[in-house]
Amino acid sequence: MNTAFRPRTGSLSARAATVLAVAGALVLGIAVGLAVPTSVAVAGALAVAWGVRTVASDALARTAVGSVAITGGCAVLGGAFRLAGGNWGLFAVLAFTAVVVALETVDGLSTAGGERFRLVASESGTVVVLGLVAIAVLAPTLGSDAAATLFDAGVDAVTGSRIAAFWWLQVGVLVAGYLLPRAVGRFDALLAGSESSTGLGTLADRFDVSPARLPAWYRAAFVGQLVLVWSGIANGLVDGFVTARPVVGDAIDAVLLSGVVHGLLLVVILLLCGMLSTTHLQRVVERWAGDAPGQRVAVAAGGFVTVAVGVVVAVLAALGVVDPLMTADNSFWAPFGVLRTVGPLLAGVIVSLLVVSVAVVAVQTLLGVVTPTGRGFAVAAALVFAATVLAAGPLPAWGVVAGVALAVLVWDLGVHAVALDRDLVTAAPSTRTEVVHLTATALVVTVAVAVAVVVGYHVVPATPPLPGERATVALGLALVSVVSFAVALQR
Repeated sequence: MNTAFRPRTGSLSARAATVLAVAGALVLGIAVGLAVPTSVAVAGALAVAWGVRTVASDALARTAVGSVAITGGCAVLGGAFRLAGGNWGLFAVLAFTAVVVALETVDGLSTAGGERFRLVASESGTVVVLGLVAIAVLAPTLGSDAAATLFDAGVDAVTGSRIAAFWWLQVGVLVAGYLLPRAVGRFDALLAGSESSTGLGTLADRFDVSPARLPAWYRAAFVGQLVLVWSGIANGLVDGFVTARPVVGDAIDAVLLSGVVHGLLLVVILLLCGMLSTTHLQRVVERWAGDAPGQRVAVAAGGFVTVAVGVVVAVLAALGVVDPLMTADNSFWAPFGVLRTVGPLLAGVIVSLLVVSVAVVAVQTLLGVVTPTGRGFAVAAALVFAATVLAAGPLPAWGVVAGVALAVLVWDLGVHAVALDRDLVTAAPSTRTEVVHLTATALVVTVAVAVAVVVGYHVVPATPPLPGERATVALGLALVSVVSFAVALQR
């Protein structure tokens, strides 16, 4: 992975901006009754940011851990949205604030950071989709009698009559004879490392049964037997012939009606199909892995871990330990308890990866972020301001003013951290310099808040009749303070 990036986690200003933005989101979440969802979302955002930083390592183990952190963080964010209930508007702003400021702190919104995030999301998402499909196919065999019912129906169809059993026995022999030489040839080519088949002239080729090699009279007889399967007269004649000869009839019934021979042929056919699929599977894996299979597997580790968790949940659901996450509205879905448990889980991870990826790409596209510019901190500050406006109703007047001041602090400290990182390319910024700037900024913002609160309580009527009016007055005073603060910075 590309390691040519310098995360700003060592900068005091960047850490302070991140802590303030996250703390502001948590406080606003608590104020509007979204304490638990906001806390979960912050944890997910920090996990995603840490994963973006870790996945850049050249060590495959750290890359794999970073992939797991990104995938798990996105899944946690998706779970937080589920906990938020119907108040998704404000919660989305709070969660996105945490994601943006955390990613900006580790340089995750630059071109290199965005590429790392999108690569992990793409590879892990693909693995989770394939795992979901596989579990959906295999789910009927766990926790329901669908597979047993299908098997019983197949046995009844194959051994329903002596003519049907004889016809299906021929089908099995013909299919096995067609697959045998081709599967052996593919397997020989796989072992030899070449595409040319080495099975010609071997014993397996003598059993080659191709439709073109079958004589015309047998093809006609084969089709005729299929027609006779549904003929009551033909079945009656065959049953009478076999019943009249007890010794021979018992042997015929043991071969045709017991289903043992048909089952053995089915096992052989499945094994041959597995041998045939090895070459195609090898090509798919080689194409997916590319020139660095270890790196590709490490990047997609989050998807593999998610699928593994899904398999464990599927087993627990089959044992009745875990209840289905999705209720069954009709009798069709009722038996599929495993699928109704694992399906929403893996689908939620896929949707979370997609939504977070689209949100991050949207920020990069709208801001034109190519190199570290600190615009991510500006976006986080704007989101803190927007969250303050959305939550202004239940907040006291001084709380609205403090929220706007917090947005200014996040923006100023973040931009200052990026400026130091840009000017001091090889050296770390001086802690004393950052402390001085942080203290001065906090002092000016504190004075601005104090002025706004004093004016609000002594110049403007302190208690307007409605809470919304108090929030409006506080917001207007806070904006005046922000403008004054910006002018002071320019001077």
